[in-house]
Amino acid sequence: MQTPYFSATKPILWPARTSEFRDVVIRLIRKGDEGLEHLDALRAVAKGELSFHVNNHCVPVLQELTLEDMTFVVFPLLGNSVDYPWFYDFHEVFEFVFQAVESVAYLHEHLIAHLDIDIDNFLINFAGDQRCPEWPDRGKFRSFFPVRYYLGDMELCVRFSEDSDPSSRKIVGHPTLRIGVDPSKYGRELVPEMAHSEPYCPFKADVWQLGNMLSRMFQPSAQIIPELFALSEAMKSLDPNDRPTSAQALDRVRHLRAVTPESILSQEVPPQPDC
Repeated sequence: MQTPYFSATKPILWPARTSEFRDVVIRLIRKGDEGLEHLDALRAVAKGELSFHVNNHCVPVLQELTLEDMTFVVFPLLGNSVDYPWFYDFHEVFEFVFQAVESVAYLHEHLIAHLDIDIDNFLINFAGDQRCPEWPDRGKFRSFFPVRYYLGDMELCVRFSEDSDPSSRKIVGHPTLRIGVDPSKYGRELVPEMAHSEPYCPFKADVWQLGNMLSRMFQPSAQIIPELFALSEAMKSLDPNDRPTSAQALDRVRHLRAVTPESILSQEVPPQPDC
């Protein structure tokens, strides 16, 4: 029997087991006025009917708990390190890329920008502590169950109302400053426009972060899947206007997966780059 594995070190996260023997994580989302936008976004896309949409990769909210001025949210326990073990073939690569882009496109469709996209904020529906057991095909870890990826940690997100003027959907400066966190704790390569004082589109910033992540991950495969790699490079264009939208990127990934020959899809992926 697999032992659930929990590696988070943040004091706002606690592993738990429900009375129905379901492994979960309890996270502090709001204290007083802090975290209200995060909670609002979760209520908008991670609860109720929307949480069951197949293209929604937000970690679903199972329950809210309130204690004085604090709101805690109960999430299912998921696994981190979604790139371990490394992808076996390009079927797995395309599946990850598709779900990753789809997760961002879904948020954008609901006028939510994440602003903290990188590999460590993606999760997988496997919480066991042993991903590489000693069997001959241990590299094919993802072939033994229907893999689903999730995009979590939305504490820096910004959400716009549906009746807002599209031209007004902009923010200014470093995203951590909006929640009173020192920018030095961001731990991300800065999107170019974040370093300036002019208003910028947070959705285009998300696309840059996602493209930067994918470009870094799959640079060793650039000659094998050149068009997919070119898309990741376009997503991180210096000029925000040159970047595709997340919806356009999703359409492109869907097309590329459909036209890529089986001889490429079944090819083993080059080793993981040193990041």
